[in-house]
Amino acid sequence: MERFAYLSDALTTEGWTIEQAELESYCWWAKEIWRLKSTWSPFGKTIYLSLIMDPSGDFDIHNPPDSSVWDIGLSHDIPEHNRDPKMHTFQILRRIKDKIPQVVATANAMRLDQL
Repeated sequence: MERFAYLSDALTTEGWTIEQAELESYCWWAKEIWRLKSTWSPFGKTIYLSLIMDPSGDFDIHNPPDSSVWDIGLSHDIPEHNRDPKMHTFQILRRIKDKIPQVVATANAMRLDQL
């Protein structure tokens, strides 16, 4: 998950701990889902970050490479599908570093129930 180290570091710096959530059987579209827990007020607030795979990608779905991730999604609950309307999504493709400030700002707004 080297590709996502900057994202992980930025979230940690902004008061989030990261745990890997168990993938439900219907989450075939996610490489990983992270459970983010706030270490800042409100303490313990939980949201989910989904690393969403390219649905037309040519890779082993049971062991996808980091490059298979094309979107990042944030939601208050584990999303039911890759286009869940309650999920805030960010297309990353090869520009993940450019999107990190937006992803972190959205996570912080969700912590305060502003989104």
